[in-house]
Amino acid sequence: MANEDGELRTLLRQLSMEHLLPQTTGVEVIPTGKIVVFAGNSLKANEIFGLGKDFGLSKDRFEVYDYESAKSYDYSKLEWTGNICALLMNGQVVVKDGK
Repeated sequence: MANEDGELRTLLRQLSMEHLLPQTTGVEVIPTGKIVVFAGNSLKANEIFGLGKDFGLSKDRFEVYDYESAKSYDYSKLEWTGNICALLMNGQVVVKDGK
């Protein structure tokens, strides 16, 4: 139940069992991985490239899709791929194939 609620880490600490938690130092990043962005219509590609530049990321690493492109995107391309390091989605709802 604690794992389903996202409270497993807290529960293990309360039980003095934090040694069972994975020892990580942070997020592993693929330094050359693609960053796929479903921006909707509220963000333009150039704005995203600019934000990336502020963080030292080349615009060549980004794949940016607007609302219309996101509706017809083949999302199965995201499965089992090792070249995507981040997937960012706008809060805008995307309806695919009228469903």
